[in-house]
Amino acid sequence: MLFWGQQGVSKNIEAAAKWYAQSALQMKDAQAMYDFSLVLFKGHGVKKNISLALQMMKQAASKGLVKAINGLGWYYSTYKADMKTAVKYFEKAAQNGSRDAIYNLGILHLNGQYPGKPTKNESAAFQHFYKASLLGHVDAIVETSQYYCTGNLDNFTRNPETAVL
Repeated sequence: MLFWGQQGVSKNIEAAAKWYAQSALQMKDAQAMYDFSLVLFKGHGVKKNISLALQMMKQAASKGLVKAINGLGWYYSTYKADMKTAVKYFEKAAQNGSRDAIYNLGILHLNGQYPGKPTKNESAAFQHFYKASLLGHVDAIVETSQYYCTGNLDNFTRNPETAVL
């Protein structure tokens, strides 16, 4: 949306929110529903409305928008602290190629928040970070490089040259 201040258009958050709302509510566009849900979650240009944001996110996800499926995982992990439901959405998004969801699964393993596995699992975290890094996730690349630099995992050799590449 150009009203965020791109390509020579002045920044006008209220106008951006208005156009997201129109596209989401009238045209039923999945991307617009997702974008509008983020605006509603954060209260950018509109009054914060978590229930409508969740409704829009769910509708976008039901239309198959992978970002929205990952977004539902984020909602359940952040707003509800329901990691079991969050993982369900993260795994579904990951199966559909979401590098963000793969990274998020790695974070849950790293922090010992993965349901049924209450301890920190750096090996599982690394595997997810590595997969996400291959898809171009910048934070995952940094995490993967850190493991290559230190080599501090069982059965994992330190390799600083690979970390730099």
